Amino acid sequence: MPGNAWYRCAEGTWFILTQTPNAGTAQNTAAGFTVKGIESVMEDLRSRGVVFEEYDFGEMARTETGLMTIGNIKAAWFKDSEGNIVELSQVD
Repeated sequence: MPGNAWYRCAEGTWFILTQTPNAGTAQNTAAGFTVKGIESVMEDLRSRGVVFEEYDFGEMARTETGLMTIGNIKAAWFKDSEGNIVELSQVD
């Protein structure tokens, strides 16, 4: 499709980027990626200028220095250059 970019990742995973005039308008997670070693990934991204969001979900959880931990799940969020929210997560 014109204006779209398809990417093939490891183990048969694909994702698509679609050009849209609505980029940056959602106030929710637009994309999420499961990673290993989330703290190291965050450190690397920070060294490249990425700023992680801070969220307070009340009694459920809150981020500390950009990272939320609930049991064996860790998650972090940042905004891309258009303001879309991107999530990183790790499940141990």
